[in-house]
Amino acid sequence: MTTKRGDCGATESDIIFILDSSTSVQEENFKKMLNFIVDFVSAASIDNGNVRIGAVLYSSDVKIQFHLNAFQTKQEVIDAVLQIPYVYGSTNTYGGLNTMRTVMFTTENGDRPSFPILPFCSPTAYRTSMLTTLFQKQRK
Repeated sequence: MTTKRGDCGATESDIIFILDSSTSVQEENFKKMLNFIVDFVSAASIDNGNVRIGAVLYSSDVKIQFHLNAFQTKQEVIDAVLQIPYVYGSTNTYGGLNTMRTVMFTTENGDRPSFPILPFCSPTAYRTSMLTTLFQKQRK
């Protein structure tokens, strides 16, 4: 079986990008994360409804950038991603992950319970014990 680049977004899923914009990331690296997301979205099956994208930003504070049900087209998501600001501050990883779990992955904000949920954490956000604790509570 051959997989083409365009096939990576064919699977039905609800994806949240959890973006760290704290001082440890630095603005240049933050822009690289946004470009990665744009590349990902460009290959995802958003226009046909298979994939929904949401984004939450954290540094000292947490701010939801857009919910899973905010946009229906690839271009709308790309435009929204490119508007996400770099917010200088301390690292509040728990706040970002907890907001994603308790606020964003809800049906009223676009989560589809029968679809897989895929959180994508920026590299500085990854701490196995924290993710494990948060996701043990998810979907119970």
